Amino acid sequence: MSMLASPRTLIRSRLIYAAVSVADLRAMEILARVERWALDEVPLPGKLVHQIIDWLYRENRLCRGALKINGALLGLRSLAAPTLAVVNLADEVAPPAF
Repeated sequence: MSMLASPRTLIRSRLIYAAVSVADLRAMEILARVERWALDEVPLPGKLVHQIIDWLYRENRLCRGALKINGALLGLRSLAAPTLAVVNLADEVAPPAF
């Protein structure tokens, strides 16, 4: 269903990457790994999904510093982790803000 939100971004661009990479075995191998990673899903319990939607999206608890896990209040300032952000400048679903 998510592919229907933006077929150009989520279907056509993937096919273009595959066509461009077809002559390069290493590029095809990397593309296959990325596709497998992107499509890999783990089923989540319904209660957890509802909590994620409510707490993180509707109530915005993490950004407000009000997300309580194991008795500790968490917010963006309390998190420290190496992060890699990959941005597709042509993304129509979530375009980067300039």
